[in-house]
Amino acid sequence: MSFFYYFGYGSNLLTKRIRVQNKTAERVGVGKLENFRLDFADSALEKRYYSPTWNGSPATIIENEGSCVYGAVWKINNCDLEELDRQEGVESNIYKPLELKIYVQELQNEVLCRSYQLVCNPKTPIDPQNRPYERQPSKTYLTVILNGAIESNLPNDYFAFLKKFQHNGNRALDLNLESSLDLKEIL
Repeated sequence: MSFFYYFGYGSNLLTKRIRVQNKTAERVGVGKLENFRLDFADSALEKRYYSPTWNGSPATIIENEGSCVYGAVWKINNCDLEELDRQEGVESNIYKPLELKIYVQELQNEVLCRSYQLVCNPKTPIDPQNRPYERQPSKTYLTVILNGAIESNLPNDYFAFLKKFQHNGNRALDLNLESSLDLKEIL
């Protein structure tokens, strides 16, 4: 097989974002990951988890019985695998790759997808609306996620859940990246 499936749940929900470094990415559809929850890094615990690109805490997935995470499933050429790993900080020990079974609505089937999880996840779930500063995404990063959720056609109730996350008010440090994504102001 000359391609792999990838499950994006953060900034890689958005086509323009994933294609910045992964030109071959083609959206397959909406994916659902069972028994995981979405969270954001605790940059007080691990300073290396503060994203200099986004100027806040990056997203992660954490095992949690009964929860689910929605995202975009992409079909990506194998030639982009190394670049995707680099983008996700695998060589810097920020994220680790996982192979997960994701239910894809459009295929009405599960597919094995590559995804990424922080090497050191937060231990305690925190209410999306009442998060300490060090567990908040930047305003830009959350806006990218929300724009990607709309573009990916994620369920309305999941979009409402995402919109509840408190952000730190910061914009991305790379304003060229931010402007290249053509983000709609949602927050």
